[in-house]
Amino acid sequence: MTTVILTSALLTACTPKLSQQQCEQIDGKQLGLDDGRLGKDPRDLSATAALCSRYHIAVSQADYQQGWHHGIQSYCTNSNGKALGSQGQLANKNCPETQFPAYAKAYQRSLHHYCLDKTAYALGLKGADYPAACVPQQFPRFAHAYSQGKGTFNQIATFQSQLDSLNQQIQEQQDQLNRSQQIEASTRQQLNAARAALSRPSADANSPKLHQHIQQYLQQLQGA
Repeated sequence: MTTVILTSALLTACTPKLSQQQCEQIDGKQLGLDDGRLGKDPRDLSATAALCSRYHIAVSQADYQQGWHHGIQSYCTNSNGKALGSQGQLANKNCPETQFPAYAKAYQRSLHHYCLDKTAYALGLKGADYPAACVPQQFPRFAHAYSQGKGTFNQIATFQSQLDSLNQQIQEQQDQLNRSQQIEASTRQQLNAARAALSRPSADANSPKLHQHIQQYLQQLQGA
């Protein structure tokens, strides 16, 4: 199994140059079997075969295809068809109905249970993508329900955007009000300090010039 995993990783990584040891690890039939069991499309090993031919190591596309055909048989089953349909996913094109009628029947049955109005509306309401398997021509009610749900989702998104904008404006006004209150508090503090200075006796308290300066300062504070 370790060899198979390593082989698949080597080929998936599109290694521009394979070593002799790496080529020796490639088992085309097993690789095809693994790809088929996962329902993957068959791959072209011609580039890999060309690289390994330098070491006189053959990588057979025919062996790969043989393994893949065996593997796809174990993938295109009733249970896998049911699983894909119940999730609203597209059927695997490697499981044609003519060859795998049980797979196709199970898929269509579960897909019809998935492509219901309530499912469509719920998907649209949360903004999910439209499931490609529920073709509008085949499931017109599903498409209509999804459109309704998506319309509600868009309306909610619009209202939320407007609400966020309004909250931002309110916050900006609140910040401006807080700044004004801070300025007012500071001005009052300075005004009280100036008044206190006038009421305290001092050597220069009777100085007309000092008195005039303080009065002007108080007038400026009151006008601020």
